[in-house]
Amino acid sequence: MPNKSLFIKLSSPISYKSGCYYGKHSWLKLVSALSEKRPIILAAPLCDYSDEHFLFCDDRSNIKIFPLPFYDRWFVFYINLLKNPKLFLNLVRQIIRSSAVMLRVPTPCVSILAITCVIFRKPFLLFISGNIRRQSDSLAKSVANRRLLLLFLINLRINLHALFGRFARKVYVVSTEIALDSFSKYVNAKLFRTPVIRNSEIINRSYQDDLLTRDLLRIVRISRIQPSKGIKELLVATAKVAETRKVILDIYGDFPDPIYRKEINDLITEIKHSQYIVTLKGWINHDSVLSTLKNYDLHVVSSKSEGMPRVCLEAALMKVPQVLTPVGGIPDFYKDQKTAFIANGTTVSDIYNALETAITSKNIKQIVLTAYKEGLGSTIDAKVDEILNELT
Repeated sequence: MPNKSLFIKLSSPISYKSGCYYGKHSWLKLVSALSEKRPIILAAPLCDYSDEHFLFCDDRSNIKIFPLPFYDRWFVFYINLLKNPKLFLNLVRQIIRSSAVMLRVPTPCVSILAITCVIFRKPFLLFISGNIRRQSDSLAKSVANRRLLLLFLINLRINLHALFGRFARKVYVVSTEIALDSFSKYVNAKLFRTPVIRNSEIINRSYQDDLLTRDLLRIVRISRIQPSKGIKELLVATAKVAETRKVILDIYGDFPDPIYRKEINDLITEIKHSQYIVTLKGWINHDSVLSTLKNYDLHVVSSKSEGMPRVCLEAALMKVPQVLTPVGGIPDFYKDQKTAFIANGTTVSDIYNALETAITSKNIKQIVLTAYKEGLGSTIDAKVDEILNELT
């Protein structure tokens, strides 16, 4: 007989040490919160323990772990699934034993598991975390023939998600861009900003009025460091800001591509001067983001493509002003000079103009407080009941 368990599959790896489970994906905080109200079966790759991971449950928690092998490439996962059909059958059994299912894109095997939900009449929610066509750096860097193949595979994947999303109780998307791209034929797509913070994590801090009078402007960027994130444009734009005031730009994130790392380092060497200090801070653990953000005057997203950056919500709840490019779900959740400063585009001049608008704004305190109040409605604690109510 099915129990009241909620089955959730994630592709982000978790680790186990001394009776505790750790992970580095912010979704695990949501999983932990859901387990306070309902038993959870979590299917996720199990790998070696890492200091970068945060604790999200232990052996006494209301979460049963269904361990999966860890593969760093999605196609390797499918190859091994074909070699080991017992693994797939065990996944299907977990769904059958559960009363409801949550699936997230991008995650390998989502379409297959959605079919299983349809066959066995299990209510499921589908969360689409990004626009996989526009966010594909691999697609952007590919030569013509490979690009056509990748585009075909991506379009096939999007159509499969749309097809099976038709049977979901609800499809949550992080931008209208995704809804129009994939789900325009279906009425069950809903905008949803992924919750990443619990109310207890919010650090209460006041906000000082304006930036114009500050002798030193501290700017932060937190993301993976790759071409789609607009890091080069950000560097040139902030260097221009530093012509009239001292600027510190700290960039947190890892470099997937060593060649791109060299390009960024070379650009920093070329444009740095006494008024402009740039530091590549490296990877930042998820549980350190809030305490890090509070040390800065401005948070900037300079991306050329995005889903909906989770760090935007974290910055809003830390009362840090934001300069954002109008990509992905950003225009859906943030309004220019109401809750953030939205650039007109993604060029150097667009980012520079938005930075100057923020710096000279006389209304920045009200903008920050409005973003904070709206952000409170998207905390994990605010969203848990909404998610569970869709599955009852």
